[in-house]
Amino acid sequence: MSIKQFAEDHPYFIKISQLGLENIICMQTSFMASQAFYGNNELEEDIIYRIVADIAHGFWENKSWVFMMTLVFSLVLKRWIFILISFINSSLMEYYRVHFITIF
Repeated sequence: MSIKQFAEDHPYFIKISQLGLENIICMQTSFMASQAFYGNNELEEDIIYRIVADIAHGFWENKSWVFMMTLVFSLVLKRWIFILISFINSSLMEYYRVHFITIF
């Protein structure tokens, strides 16, 4: 199955897919989307809730490709959880912008 076919078959999992010479695929389950900002307005004195993003270089065989993840702290689970995961095979800043726009 091709990525294009997978994206068409799973429109609620693949949020963005721009495929060509340079690609970005943003993936998010309905649970991840529901947790993006849930409970983060209820700040406690001893903890600050934030969105955290990280990029894994070297995760793929091609070292120029990156695996980008964004997480939030879940008040219910008391753990950091993914709210968006993206595959990017471009160094263009536009693709990083697409990742963050997809969250909001």
